[in-house]
Amino acid sequence: MYLKRLEISGFKSFAHKTVLEFDRSITAIVGPNGSGKSNIADAVRWALGEQSPKLIRIKRSEDVIFAGSAKKSRQGGASVSLYLDNSEGRIPIDFEETVISRRAYRNGEGEYLINNKKVRLADIVELLAASGVSQRGYSVISQGMIDNILSSSPQERKDIFDQATGVKQYQLKARETFRRLEASQRNLTRVSDLLNEIAPRLRSLRRLANKARRRGEIEKRLTELQRKWYSHSVFKLKSALYQLKKEKENLDKRIFAVQDRIEEIKRKLNSAEITNQTRTEVQKKLTEKLSVFQNKRNELQKELAIIEGRLQTEQEKEFHFSKTIPVDLSYINKELEEISKIYKIIKKGWSEAEKKNDFSNIEKHFENLGKKLDQILNQVKSGCAGNSDKISSSKLKEKNKAIIQKFQEDREKIKKQLQKFEKLISKARADIEEDFRKNQTRSKEFFIFQDQLRRALEEINKKKDARRTIEIEEARIETRLEDLTREIESELGSCGSELQKPKEQIDEEEIKNQIEKMKGQLAQIGGIDPNVLDECSETEERYNFLSGQFEDLRKAEASLIKTITWLRKKIESQFQASFKNINKDFNRYFRLIFGGGHAELKIQAPSGTVPNYSSTKKEKIENSEDIHDSRFINSEITNSFSSKGIEIKVSLPDKRIKGIAMFSGGERALISVAILFAIISNNPPPFSILDEIDAALDEANSQKLGKILKELAPVTQFILITHNRQIMQQANTLYGVTMGEDGVSKLVSVKLDDKE
Repeated sequence: MYLKRLEISGFKSFAHKTVLEFDRSITAIVGPNGSGKSNIADAVRWALGEQSPKLIRIKRSEDVIFAGSAKKSRQGGASVSLYLDNSEGRIPIDFEETVISRRAYRNGEGEYLINNKKVRLADIVELLAASGVSQRGYSVISQGMIDNILSSSPQERKDIFDQATGVKQYQLKARETFRRLEASQRNLTRVSDLLNEIAPRLRSLRRLANKARRRGEIEKRLTELQRKWYSHSVFKLKSALYQLKKEKENLDKRIFAVQDRIEEIKRKLNSAEITNQTRTEVQKKLTEKLSVFQNKRNELQKELAIIEGRLQTEQEKEFHFSKTIPVDLSYINKELEEISKIYKIIKKGWSEAEKKNDFSNIEKHFENLGKKLDQILNQVKSGCAGNSDKISSSKLKEKNKAIIQKFQEDREKIKKQLQKFEKLISKARADIEEDFRKNQTRSKEFFIFQDQLRRALEEINKKKDARRTIEIEEARIETRLEDLTREIESELGSCGSELQKPKEQIDEEEIKNQIEKMKGQLAQIGGIDPNVLDECSETEERYNFLSGQFEDLRKAEASLIKTITWLRKKIESQFQASFKNINKDFNRYFRLIFGGGHAELKIQAPSGTVPNYSSTKKEKIENSEDIHDSRFINSEITNSFSSKGIEIKVSLPDKRIKGIAMFSGGERALISVAILFAIISNNPPPFSILDEIDAALDEANSQKLGKILKELAPVTQFILITHNRQIMQQANTLYGVTMGEDGVSKLVSVKLDDKE
């Protein structure tokens, strides 16, 4: 694995896209001060995820973006991409080439990418740690970091050696595992608290649930009995209602039949009544006709009586016409006027007498009329009628004969008319008698119809009374059904129509007793929240779930403790083995650089108070699968990772100087270089960028540094940023960095092998 390519765009002084191609050999980057060549090292460190502005030599995060110059406008963002050859598979992803990119924008946003896919910074750190590359390790080493190896505290120095010994990835995993362990233990505590909180409630709910189940069983049995009872009651009432309806239908049919018969009788009665009315009118007409004929006959009889009276008078006169009779004419005339008045009275009173059928007054008037006539005749015969003229007998006789003849003709005419009217009267009387006889038969039928109508009305009234009785019974049963339906809805929560017809007969008394008994049992149990079963089920399910979670967390805790224990052992064993080799190589390179002397690296004892566990306790905790105390694990991780440090012990030949601070700058730089190359020789990184680590070296020491670089070049790719000619001579590729008036760094490359 090595760095194949570096692309920089908009980063610091590299405003334009700049590409640096590398191979496995040594590459030197040179240029005057201020040209921006150290920005290349900063770009690599920044792309690897460095967050410290101090190490990238900026004040604010946006300072990594080209800020512009008098001739060049500022950039909106910065981007750096590292192209790593992964053909050996040191990076644990399935790509032969891995591209790690970082971008930043002026609005403060930024992103990390692996092969153009967005990832987290933690993903990049974990990925690079597995391959031996780190932004804080020895993949990028500047002049200040060389001195920091000596000036930093032992604990800070320990981080470099963790990277160097290859335990950094295990440390990261151990810390992550410990964080998971702590989270698991926190979850265990929370779950345990929840279980302790839920358990009493669950016991109470279980008791209530048992009561609820018992109550439910009783209610179920009660419901079955009630359904059976209500089914029996409902269908019993419905059956009775059905029978009543059938009886009512039969009664309705009979009532309709009687009503039809009544209508028929009424029609016949009306017909008879109309016939009677017609007969009455006919009889009235016949009577009126008879009355007219009788009146006419009576008038004719009166006229005949008068004519006969006159005729008789004239005939009597004729007997006396042989002698002269003295007559007082004025007296006669007066008496005749009286007779005429009496005649008018008789004529007028005749019609009234016929109406009243009372002729007594008429007879009186006839008697008076006869008396008057006799009086006149007697006076005439006696000759004392007063003074009268003497009339000759012959003239009177002729006149009398003419009058008699006239009266006789009138009498015959009237007699003929009387005969005619007598026949008409006889016929009218016969018609009246015939009609009366017929009327008597019809009246008899009329009374028969009336009797039939009365009996039919009595019959229909009885049937209607019976129908009303049935309707009252129907209303009573329907009311009972409605009450029963409401009772069913109250007891069963369903309407009576949902009940099925009972298939068998039941003992009503026994079922009633059972229902009452079960209701008593329910009252004894008391009211229980209907949701208690669901709540109990949910609580039990939650309790079981938490119990399962608790067991899973215990197993996970034990597994994490085993993993941490294994990682601790792995870190310790690998660190000790690698550190031993680094210490050996450090002494070798130190003696090579300084021509003698002695150098040694020592692991500093852990600082702080750590629980004093006996070996028995340690073994028990380390091997336990049911561990809940993380104190030992925490202390062990702290001891392994953070609480230890690295001390540097050196002694120069022919010098008795104690303490690193007493050495000169060049000596300090050489000691740091010896440590650096000891680390690289023991655990070669894929690539290492050295930024002017040779600045404090003279020509002789620079030659020694060059030899060491040549020695390590086959295992590590070196990219040197330098001013030193001795170092430049070791490079196979040379990049020159310059800066023009626009403030933008530019690149010039030279292949030294090609030049040779």
